[in-house]
Amino acid sequence: MMTRSTFFGIELGKRAIMAQRAGTDVVGHNLANQSTEGYSRQSLYLVPSSPFATPTTAPYNMAGQLGTGVMAETIARAQNEYITNQIRGSTSRQARLDVLADTYSQLEGIVDVSSDASLDQLLTDFFSAWHDLSLSPEETANRTALREAASTLASEFGRIDAALTAIREQLDGDIQLMVDTVNRIGADLAAVNHEIQKVNASDQVPNDLMDRRDALLLELSSYVSITSLIQEDSSVFVTIGGRMFVQDDKFHGLATSVDTANSGYLRVVYADRPHLEVTAIGGKLMATLEARDQVVPAFADSIDDIASVLITEVNNLHRGGYGLNDTTGYDFFTGTDAGTIAVATVIQNDHRAIQAARDPSSPGDGRIALAIAQLVGSQMMALDGATLPAFYRAVISELGATADGIERAGQSENQVAAQLGTMRESQLGVNMDEELINLIRYEQGYAAASRVITTVDETLDRLINATGLVGL
Repeated sequence: MMTRSTFFGIELGKRAIMAQRAGTDVVGHNLANQSTEGYSRQSLYLVPSSPFATPTTAPYNMAGQLGTGVMAETIARAQNEYITNQIRGSTSRQARLDVLADTYSQLEGIVDVSSDASLDQLLTDFFSAWHDLSLSPEETANRTALREAASTLASEFGRIDAALTAIREQLDGDIQLMVDTVNRIGADLAAVNHEIQKVNASDQVPNDLMDRRDALLLELSSYVSITSLIQEDSSVFVTIGGRMFVQDDKFHGLATSVDTANSGYLRVVYADRPHLEVTAIGGKLMATLEARDQVVPAFADSIDDIASVLITEVNNLHRGGYGLNDTTGYDFFTGTDAGTIAVATVIQNDHRAIQAARDPSSPGDGRIALAIAQLVGSQMMALDGATLPAFYRAVISELGATADGIERAGQSENQVAAQLGTMRESQLGVNMDEELINLIRYEQGYAAASRVITTVDETLDRLINATGLVGL
């Protein structure tokens, strides 16, 4: 016949104390990380320990099995993969919109239309100077004023072109930094995977490591679009553009290479396949590439179109005129676009070389100057039938409208992110009131278990020290 140990009750109480103490520790860990970004609430799951006695062929003279107390089965973290994936997607979209919004903001800053020195105003001043010259072609002041207006206009074109080039170079530098960051995150994920696998191999649950894993995935998704799959051992398998990025404790990083077909700017490739360009990469990295190779060049092309048409149309008329020093056949502008436009050297050296007259024998003839002045209202085929000022205003208007659209999309995405954050916090975050209630519950359980041990101890004391003393 099987019998229980005399100290059975003490062992039962000890298990209860250990379980309640574990619960207190879990609550304390939750409270300590209440403000930790990305922390997931942990919960202790208690189950009855194996009863006494386990069924055998030997008879046992009790009506049923006797419970042996409680034990901690596992410490689990709160999870909701749907919300987690939604947050990653929102983070990727939000990061992309932030980069584009910053780029458009820089473009708007370059062409501040509210300034008296805006390109729009300088174009107006330039054609007004030609009109003034047509009224008094022999006046030195008018010729000097035109030359200065032209030089200022050409300088503004050059300033805009240089600023746009600087933005592209800045974005190109950002791409290298982002690729380095993506690779750093990949290396960290591989290291965390290794730690998670070691903990799982010891039959424990790596809750804090899984939080770290998810935090890295969230950070990674802000830079690139990823596909992730949680493995049975809780490690993560990550792909970028359909190719493996992280698996187990290994990662295959990204790299950059010089793209000679794109002005020597960087392109993003796979480190182990440098000939293969990464596509559909999303997040900040995609937005930076988009801004560098599409947004800024498209705006620069529009400015170049204005400069090119201005150079061509003014020169076509100017070459047919005559200056005060009998010069003829000279271009007023040199260059072909916004980056190269300049007032011709002959005119910079001598304002009399401005060919304002159609009749070389009549110094007071300003018909060429008037024809150039009237270009301000001429519809240009090269500008889709718009005048020079109208085309520029349309470019600026489209720039502002696109910037406003991106800003509104960003605000909308911010609201989505805030809602998802609230949902995550309510389901996975730490609730102070709930944790304090659990703390009281474990405290009372601990006290009750202690009382059980005290009672058993008193009983054993009577049994050991008082039995057999009657009548002595």
